[in-house]
Amino acid sequence: MPTVRQRTYDMLRAHGVTTFFGNPGFTELPFLTDFPADFTYYLGLQEAAVVSMADGYAGVTGMPVVVNLHNAPGVGNAMGNLKTAFHNKTPLIITCGQQRRDMCLYEPGFYNRDARDLPKPYVKWSYEPQRAQDIPAAFQRAIHIACQEPQGPVFLVLPVDDWEREADPLPLVIRRVSTRVAPDPQALASAAGRIAAARNPCLIAGAAIDRAGAWDEMVALAEKLRAAVYGAPAASRAAFPENHRLFRGALVFDRELLRHWLEDHDLLVVVGAAVFDFDMGGMGPVLPEDSDLLLFTDDPEEAARAPAGDAVLGNVKLALTTLAQAVPETTATWPQTTPNMPTPATGDPIQPHALFALLEELRPKDGAVVLEASSHASAMHMRMPITVPQGFFYAGVGGIGNGLPTAVGVQLAQPDRRVICATGDGAMLYTLQALWTAAQHQARIVVVVLDNAGYAVLKESGDYLGVGHDQPGLDTPGVDLVKLAEGFGVPGIRVEQYAGLRSAFEQALAADGPMLLSVRVDPTLRPLLS
Repeated sequence: MPTVRQRTYDMLRAHGVTTFFGNPGFTELPFLTDFPADFTYYLGLQEAAVVSMADGYAGVTGMPVVVNLHNAPGVGNAMGNLKTAFHNKTPLIITCGQQRRDMCLYEPGFYNRDARDLPKPYVKWSYEPQRAQDIPAAFQRAIHIACQEPQGPVFLVLPVDDWEREADPLPLVIRRVSTRVAPDPQALASAAGRIAAARNPCLIAGAAIDRAGAWDEMVALAEKLRAAVYGAPAASRAAFPENHRLFRGALVFDRELLRHWLEDHDLLVVVGAAVFDFDMGGMGPVLPEDSDLLLFTDDPEEAARAPAGDAVLGNVKLALTTLAQAVPETTATWPQTTPNMPTPATGDPIQPHALFALLEELRPKDGAVVLEASSHASAMHMRMPITVPQGFFYAGVGGIGNGLPTAVGVQLAQPDRRVICATGDGAMLYTLQALWTAAQHQARIVVVVLDNAGYAVLKESGDYLGVGHDQPGLDTPGVDLVKLAEGFGVPGIRVEQYAGLRSAFEQALAADGPMLLSVRVDPTLRPLLS
């Protein structure tokens, strides 16, 4: 009779879920015993890095991976980046060990109290099987829930003594569940009529377009309407080619500025994003005066909580396909292209605009960029337009420490692709351990640390809020990131003058494995929403 462990691996294999990321402990070892040769286990040295590596990997494959965490402490270490994965709508099967069933009543040291509740509300489903024999079916249910749109993490609590027990004698039942739900045809027809009747509509492109593989459909709709296209505020993915003549840049997360930028449009068509991810700008009106809004989303909660406009719920690729066919082609003239930006200053101290302009010149355009340098997000997008699907990853949800491990996960999922991680020095220090995993697997990532020896975005936030930036805890002097990287097996270069930047980039881009560049950039503060 097969064991519960054998049946569990059979279930995972049947669904193509053979990739694990983890940092195991005492309560996880029996699950990992006799680990199948056709499975892959990526070890991370700290659970926050583990979750974001899995987030990057599953984000590009669209397939769930298993994230193996140790008991309550491991889940606690992972929580900040689990929130990011939930925001990114990434399908993760997170497992957590539990003490032996016959000891749980007495709550010994490795007992995981209220284990199902620990990761809430940042998982779609949380479950602790009532019998050891239920574990394979629990994994199957977890896979189906994680893959349903909107995708997201799920959580299983697994007792340490379940794995050697005999499985149920009945044959394993493998079930397939479709994951896309089509929008209501009547709602789509009504929306298409409103778009066709609009005087000057615009499109706002969100991350769900990239997750759904719908770049071509979004471009087709935009070109048929000849409508301006904006990136959604703080979007975790790019969803439209940023060198296209219809692209007008990414919107900021300030309510007043957004209304001002969009005031010429009588209809805002938001696809695959929340309305809107505001962090700034008070509680005034969401829309410009005399404007209306249509939202197309695969997320029922986004549809329900939108403060303005009407929503059509369903897969955004299917929605865009129908809309592009239904709306008539406009006879309006093409909008004027945006003027070319001036050449950035290339002296010292190094300006972020100059850094990104040079990197754009040298980088492979089919590569991916992972950004965790909020102070420099606008400079990056202006100088390094994203032009390919799955070409950009970002998490603007308040926590830091996801950029580097996300970049490692993206590269491990696509080993022939060059990945650039542009990160601040503050964020880098949260999950530096991911460098070890990158080194062990020779992941072809270039880590560009924009080092200003502090939390510049917090200083800029203080200025924005009118409280200044003389608060304690905003500077981080005395950190040698190159030596730290070398300690994890990743070579590094320190660059303090612009003259040395080109050769450093060329060396890093030619490397067969990871390399870190610590670049001292101009610490001058800029307006937060510039």
